[in-house]
Amino acid sequence: AMAKELRKQEKKIELQINDKKKAMEELTKQIQNIIARELRAESEQQKITSAPSAELSKLSGNFKKNKGKLPWPVKDGVITGKFGRNKHPLLKYVTTNNNGIDISTPKDASVRAIFDGEVRDIFFNPTFQNAVIVKHGAYFSVYTNLKEVFVQKGEQVKTQKPIGLAYTDEKKKTEMHLEVWKGNAKLDPSKWIKK
Repeated sequence: AMAKELRKQEKKIELQINDKKKAMEELTKQIQNIIARELRAESEQQKITSAPSAELSKLSGNFKKNKGKLPWPVKDGVITGKFGRNKHPLLKYVTTNNNGIDISTPKDASVRAIFDGEVRDIFFNPTFQNAVIVKHGAYFSVYTNLKEVFVQKGEQVKTQKPIGLAYTDEKKKTEMHLEVWKGNAKLDPSKWIKK
């Protein structure tokens, strides 16, 4: 009976993992579409002015210079989901893929911008809740698993400006998800924020 019970548990976990995987793919598509749209708008702009704006280059440069020094998106937090491929803690034969990092934080924690930029989009994903995309020149930071959003599309935000509140799920787990992109490339956010 024990083995049967265990198998049932494993099946349940597998289903949850697959749901999460689908949700992650859906989220990725949403982000990629927004970034593609932003890059298109930028290249259109460059056709007209024939040069990338100085503002844009400066912002990208500053973002890059601050690699490893950016503030955390929450005041108190611990990384509970690492970037990239991860072995599942219970099912050793299962690997999951994370496009960003998950940060556990106290309930109702304020989620803040990791760098100066412009809010380029706000959207919803049933699994990842509300998401905010901030553009920093060629870089984008994505904040998801927000239960509330305090900013609007087109708004300029400063480093550490509160952009929303972290979401608490039915298991009382409060976790926000952070991604950093450069164009279409996903970067490891833990290498960008302070140790």
